[in-house]
Amino acid sequence: MQTTVSDAGQLRKKLTISIPQSEIAERRNKLLERYASQVQMKGFRPGKKPPRSLIEKRLGSSIDDEVFQILVEEGVSQGIKDNALKPIGQISTEESQREGDITHTVAFDVQPEIVLPEPASIPVAVVKAEVSDADLDEELASMAKRMGEFSDLGGDDTIAKDDIVTLSGSVTHAGEKIRDLQDLQHMVGAYPLLGLEPDEIVAKVSTLKVGEVLSFSSTLPDSFTPEEHAGKAAEVSLTIQSARRQVPAAIDEAFAKRFGIDNVETLKDRIKSSMTSRKEEEIHNQQSEEVMNYLIAHCQFELPEKLRQDIVDQQIAQEKEKSENVDEAKVIGDVEKDLRRHLITEAIAEQLKVSASQQDLNQQITMAAYQSGRKPEEIAKQLQESGRIQQVAMEIRSAKAVGMFVEQVVAAKGGKQEETSEDSPA
Repeated sequence: MQTTVSDAGQLRKKLTISIPQSEIAERRNKLLERYASQVQMKGFRPGKKPPRSLIEKRLGSSIDDEVFQILVEEGVSQGIKDNALKPIGQISTEESQREGDITHTVAFDVQPEIVLPEPASIPVAVVKAEVSDADLDEELASMAKRMGEFSDLGGDDTIAKDDIVTLSGSVTHAGEKIRDLQDLQHMVGAYPLLGLEPDEIVAKVSTLKVGEVLSFSSTLPDSFTPEEHAGKAAEVSLTIQSARRQVPAAIDEAFAKRFGIDNVETLKDRIKSSMTSRKEEEIHNQQSEEVMNYLIAHCQFELPEKLRQDIVDQQIAQEKEKSENVDEAKVIGDVEKDLRRHLITEAIAEQLKVSASQQDLNQQITMAAYQSGRKPEEIAKQLQESGRIQQVAMEIRSAKAVGMFVEQVVAAKGGKQEETSEDSPA
């Protein structure tokens, strides 16, 4: 078997495989022998090989196809390895001849050579993850509120943000009633109400009590029914029939024990540790974005043209299915940036010799199972059957590579650049 490589454009190669008849015949004979020992034919007891001529008659064409496929796949793999090529995107067949000797030509884009800057030369904000007492108190208060119970508001209590009110009334347009409302439940300030924005609702009800009327003018939302009145000006009049307010739980030992913790101080320590971890993750994500944006802007390399154009065409076609007015320049810019990000990530992974281990994959599957409330085995099976397991492994490899590179950049800054805290002014 011989392989030859030639240029076929910007970052595109042609690989031609030549396989002589002698090699084809040798591989074909091996397959014939294998099938002769495996295939069951009528009239032959198990273990008795049918005559070669009978195997030829029944399976000859299929064996020829299988030999061709095997030799071509082996040839492409060997040619890529021998010539140290790094394919990216689809490998397409250009020419194929299988009469006598096999001659098969494929074409594919290859990854560009990317020179990464030294980690110490890359600017990044190194921030110390700190949780202040005020942050901790706010989180604890939020937890107490979520664990609290609802109580009905009395006649002297005014409505406030986050109260849940029951409303009844009507919506009119040009003096005509267009909708009756009965027992409408609404959390004040959480979302719009019949075209009125949350902050406006809070302001309107701040002086109202149960039994009083909430009145306002608005432009009805697109989701309003009857739909023929959506987008029209309307007058809304709603009586507050009842209201409930969530009373925060007392932050005491009993509260701590609801989380399986003996006392409030230990609970605070756990919360602070969790908040610190979240802030560290947020800082790392921000640093990763800073580093990648720097690399995209400063690493100079050409993009594989065919791959770039294929992705652009696909994205534009998808956008045109959604809207007739497509900003093609923006689509092209986004595609090129994403492709640069991908190629740089691949270069980082290769330079740092990063791979996704089975343990990495199992951890990712376990996390996905926990978040979705499913069994890890179920998710693993689904990934295998859908063929997405390799894609997940590649995503893990990419994330590990970027994470390791960012750690090098941060370490090059001393790991604690000027001991900057998140609350410090820039």
